[in-house]
Amino acid sequence: MPPTPFGERLKRERELRGVSLVEVSVATCINTKFLEALENEQWDQLPRGVFTRGFIRTVARYLGLNEDGLISEYALVTNDHPTVNVWVHDLEKQPRKWVPPALILALIAILAAGGWLAVKRWGGIAHVNAKPNSDSVSEPVAGASAGSTPVDSDAIGSSPVAARKADDAPTVQTNGAASAPRAVSD
Repeated sequence: MPPTPFGERLKRERELRGVSLVEVSVATCINTKFLEALENEQWDQLPRGVFTRGFIRTVARYLGLNEDGLISEYALVTNDHPTVNVWVHDLEKQPRKWVPPALILALIAILAAGGWLAVKRWGGIAHVNAKPNSDSVSEPVAGASAGSTPVDSDAIGSSPVAARKADDAPTVQTNGAASAPRAVSD
C-alpha cells in the first residue's frame, strides 16, 4: 500500500481530532488559505522556505503530531530542503585585538621614562620645594674681624690637614663671645 500523501495525512489528523480549519487558523494565527493549500498540496500558493516549514511546525504542534517528522515528509515531497548559509569571514581583515593594549603600554612606558629623566635632570619635586637647612648655609660669625676667614665645616671634615690645623688654631675672644677657629698658615 503506498504511503498517504502529505496533504491528505494532515487533513485526516485534523479531522480525527474534530478540529475545523477555522479553529486551527484562530489558534495558530495562520490564514485559512495557507492551511487549505497545505492540505491540498498547492505548493505554489504557499510562501517558500522557512515560512512554510514554520506553518507545518505550528500546525503539528497544535494537533499534537511529530513536528520534525512532518517537516521531513514535506521536504521529501517538495524537495525543499533547508539550506544553511555559512558565513566565513576573512581572518586577515579582522582588527587586531592586541593593538589598543600595546598602545596603552607604550604610552605608560613613555610617561615613566619622561618622569625618570625629569627626576635625573631637575632632582625631582623635593629639590624644587626644599628649604635650605642651617648646616648647609654658612652664616657670618658675630664679632669676627673683617680680615678673618670663616672655616667651612665640610672642608675640615674632608681634609685631614685642614682638620688638624683647625684643631690647633686658637679661639679668639671678642666681647666675651667665642669666635670660630681660624686657619693657621704654615
